[in-house]
Amino acid sequence: MPMISRRTLYLSRYMASGASFQSIGYSFRVAHNTVGKIVHETCLALWNILSPLCFPQPSKTLWEMKSERFATLWNFPCCVGALDGKHVRIQCPSHAGSLFFNYKHFHSIQLQAVVDADLMFIVIDVGEYGRNSDGAAFKTSDFGKALMNKELDLPNPSLIPGTDEEMPYHFVADEAYPLNLNIMRPFDGRNLNNTRRVFNQRLSRARKVVECAFGILSRKWEIFQRPLRVQVDNAETIVKAACALHNFVRARDGEMRPETSTEMDTMEAPSLRQSAATSLHRPDSTVLPQRLSKEPGFIKLQRPSHQNHVEEKIFLDRSIPRPRHQTESSLHLPIAKSTQSPSLQLDRMQQPIILSNDGRKHVREIPQSSVNTQWDTSPFLKKSDVADIDLNVEANWKTVLRKPSKEKVKKFATVFPCVNGNSNCYLQTKFPVNSCSSKCKQVSNLTEADVVVFYVFKITRNEIVPNFHRPRGQRWVMHDTEPPCRKGNHSMLDLPRLKGQFNWTLSYRLDADIPWLYGYLRVLENPPRKDYNAIYWRKSVTAAWFVGHCSTGSQRDVYAKYMQVYGGLDLHIYGACGNYTCQGECKGKTSDCNNARLKRGSDDEKCLPLLSEKYFFYLAFENSLCNDYVTEKFFKIFKNVDTIPVIRGGADHKRLFPPNTYVDAADFASPADLAVYLKELSRNMLRYTEMLREKDKYRFEPSGKWFCRLCDKMHSEASDQVQWYPDLRSWYVKDQCRKPTDLIARNPSSW
Repeated sequence: MPMISRRTLYLSRYMASGASFQSIGYSFRVAHNTVGKIVHETCLALWNILSPLCFPQPSKTLWEMKSERFATLWNFPCCVGALDGKHVRIQCPSHAGSLFFNYKHFHSIQLQAVVDADLMFIVIDVGEYGRNSDGAAFKTSDFGKALMNKELDLPNPSLIPGTDEEMPYHFVADEAYPLNLNIMRPFDGRNLNNTRRVFNQRLSRARKVVECAFGILSRKWEIFQRPLRVQVDNAETIVKAACALHNFVRARDGEMRPETSTEMDTMEAPSLRQSAATSLHRPDSTVLPQRLSKEPGFIKLQRPSHQNHVEEKIFLDRSIPRPRHQTESSLHLPIAKSTQSPSLQLDRMQQPIILSNDGRKHVREIPQSSVNTQWDTSPFLKKSDVADIDLNVEANWKTVLRKPSKEKVKKFATVFPCVNGNSNCYLQTKFPVNSCSSKCKQVSNLTEADVVVFYVFKITRNEIVPNFHRPRGQRWVMHDTEPPCRKGNHSMLDLPRLKGQFNWTLSYRLDADIPWLYGYLRVLENPPRKDYNAIYWRKSVTAAWFVGHCSTGSQRDVYAKYMQVYGGLDLHIYGACGNYTCQGECKGKTSDCNNARLKRGSDDEKCLPLLSEKYFFYLAFENSLCNDYVTEKFFKIFKNVDTIPVIRGGADHKRLFPPNTYVDAADFASPADLAVYLKELSRNMLRYTEMLREKDKYRFEPSGKWFCRLCDKMHSEASDQVQWYPDLRSWYVKDQCRKPTDLIARNPSSW
């Protein structure tokens, strides 16, 4: 089989079925790394060839044509396109924090698109962080900047039919986009009069074309039904290639003209160098399409006229005769002699790409050669073409095009041991898995489970590790929500039953297979409006601290004491380590005071209003200085609490959280220096209220249940993809936590 044809086969299998690189490599006896590289290179080549053809450069003439189609099909005059964004699922990138985590609670990159009345993409922008809203992604895109700066060459305002009023040419969008002279969005609010309600209905009818285009794209390519398990840059290339193929196929489904010859015309694809030289795209994947040339020397693609067949067939080989009973569509492609290497071009493909008009995958038997057959079968893949790798081609095509089977219910069991190691104890914990989006079932029989979860923090003795026969293909998961320094004995991970046996990790760490954080910060579309000056003037104490454990690995109690002694910080400590309660100040350590004091009060929600009323700052000090370890101590202040958190921990806070919303103890040489800064900031009303206003742009959102994350992982992971940790103890412990180095007992540096 020609190399380019095989590359196209890998890509079509990957995109049409959503199969993993491992399963494709197993089917074709190729390394999965090679399959991933081929998919990326082929998508890039497709984009370089099709983008100048399928994305013509916008001009006044083009905008007027788009407007006429909107007026004809959707009865909305002067509309040139519908604007919206789509979140494309991806796997969690390493060390990305919450950048790609969107409000729908999954990781994604954004596809911003403008779609015409015929459901074809006019402009696309790929790669914006998933955490950003559609409006924010639009403002930072090249298209958004060009529209705001009036650089899109839109026609002059036109008269509304039947009136003498002019209307500017515009794009229709939803409420997430800003109102602009060239952007029309619906009226806000529910209590609208009939005129505005009718307007919103008509605008929504015109805007639905972009939703339909996204739906067709997702249904046509099964790969978008699950997370893209590739690097972010490769995911952008896949999305761009899918959009180009979407336009290419829809253009082929356009106008028909009578058959004029018995053989297919020849076609040359433009070279990659030529396409790259003329493509108006930036390195961050924003695309402004090219003008479609109208010079002589163009041909028209062929398409079958027999409409009873649901599948469309793209014949891109110059040497293959055109099937009988074909006509041609109106899409023109230039004839350009290429000097590039054949390995870099998508010409000479001897197999068809079989797609579905309605976005579904249909199983169709490949016709055999016959004198009376309606289709000439020479372009189709034959078993002899791949005899060197001994493949059953028909079975493979059925695998590519089969309808998605019913989702299988995955099973998992938990090993959460108790102190005595009784088997009835470690299996009794049940979790509400019915609330998860992915179908899962918790079972008590360990040999029946697809995945077994071990809560490593409580595994301290050999006798509590269950002894059972591990079935083939069963995954073992190390689950832990606490840092390793909280548990001194890690030798249990070197037990013969456990060492080299774990496949996945479920942890607060960002490099875990299933990252499960305490939460993330969501950007608010409409931040609250408050009288921040009034909030400032009602506060009287510099800082407060709710704490239940006094002696910890981070020695946070010593750090706080140094802030008081050497920095003169006015600090009220609530809980078992202090003299204050939420009900009032405790003047002495009496028995009544001890009973009222919060024993583990750092999480008590009833204390949060006290912070808003009285305190400028809250000490969010972690019990351990470990990588990526951030707990509720920090996140709870983002529950509409009017105070500024002071964070001290082992995570890279500047990479994880927005600036100007917290104070980081790592920025100061000593506790005394931090105390002096807090006192000065509390006296600066302008600066302090600015931080409060910035903090109120974000809200804490919990990450969801860990078992739901596990269910998602079980469904997204390919059954033939196997990994394991040879030395889990090293991964869990080595270089993860550190001892404090900032406990400097001295006066502030400014003294």
